[in-house]
Amino acid sequence: MHPMLPLLPSARALRSAGFALALLASASFLQACDLGSEVEIPDAATLRGVVTTVNAAGAEVVVDSVTVSIDGTSFSVASGENGGYRFDGVPTGTYTVSTAAFDTLNAASAPITISRGGTGYSLDFLLTSD
Repeated sequence: MHPMLPLLPSARALRSAGFALALLASASFLQACDLGSEVEIPDAATLRGVVTTVNAAGAEVVVDSVTVSIDGTSFSVASGENGGYRFDGVPTGTYTVSTAAFDTLNAASAPITISRGGTGYSLDFLLTSD
């Protein structure tokens, strides 16, 4: 080699150095993202629904002020003016959801299972009268 020529790395050495740098950057990125940690799976969910009945004209209408409860828990709420109810933070498990008798309407109940990882559940009630 001529003594006046600068020492330049070969193309192969440059490719290897570039690959090593890219690998190091990728490892740093993955560590910063902490992709190895577990994803949080919810242990509780939201349960919502609407309470309705059929009026004398045969039309389905919403019913407000009906008490809706999850049996065996402290979850209890009155349906709103749109007939809707909502429970947030219901733990996983199998429950019976009940409505109280209201005015001339009969009580009703239905089972529901809240599964781990589930987020939103719906359970509507159509109340009947005698």
